[in-house]
Amino acid sequence: RDQTLTPVGHPIITPAERRFAPTTVRQPRNGVRHELEQVSDIIGIRTQQIFTSVVWDPQAAPPGNFSHPPTIFDAHGKAFDFFCGGDTFMPDGRLISAGGTIAYGPYRGRADATVFDPKTEKWSFIAPMTHGRWYPSLIALGDGRILAATGFTEVFSFQHNQTVEIYDATTNKWELHHFPQGFPNLPLYAHLFLLENGRVFFDGGHMDDVLSLEPCVIDLTHEPLQTTPIFGINARDMRNQSTSVILPPAQDQRVMLMGGGPDGKQNTVNDN
Repeated sequence: RDQTLTPVGHPIITPAERRFAPTTVRQPRNGVRHELEQVSDIIGIRTQQIFTSVVWDPQAAPPGNFSHPPTIFDAHGKAFDFFCGGDTFMPDGRLISAGGTIAYGPYRGRADATVFDPKTEKWSFIAPMTHGRWYPSLIALGDGRILAATGFTEVFSFQHNQTVEIYDATTNKWELHHFPQGFPNLPLYAHLFLLENGRVFFDGGHMDDVLSLEPCVIDLTHEPLQTTPIFGINARDMRNQSTSVILPPAQDQRVMLMGGGPDGKQNTVNDN
């Protein structure tokens, strides 16, 4: 069975979000993420071995339906590694990609952030975050700013980034926020949804993280941030690599959480 959660202060798609109606399809098991834009093109098929991006125009005939935007290079001359970063659409239709992999074995998160412009089909750097984020979660807020949360930092000890940063494109700056002392932090690739009252809902879905955290609502108007747990989720410890979606109509504010399994490599799945 699938489970529907209805938190206090339900999630809603804002007018700015409705305009571009982004849909995200995630396949974290093989490291591939697809960002789908309903306007026309599908942007960004990325794997660990490919250090570039691809634009697919589904209305064009092959072989001219694929194009490759120029690869963007970091300050050290290395091709920007999008692997294990986070993506979301901005109100103007551009795609922001933040975090990702700065080093392998162990994986370490990068602090860089880039923006893809579908009009020019080019990537450009924006201001970096304070610290790295490997497996971060990004969502657009109702005022057009972008929230980035969770992920491993750039250090070698698999340290969670215990802050939330909010990007403002008008100033090209990230605003730093902290969780209260004692909060265990959001797990990697936490499933986050914007609520109609401006708060953010974490529904329990995540990716390969042993952190044990109940679903919760996060109030961004306080420093430190305020969190309210939401109890009642079934099979909480079986939501690794699950998937989530806002059920239509969005105004009803219901989130469906589906599938998943235990953290680690056990061959067990969750059919709830």
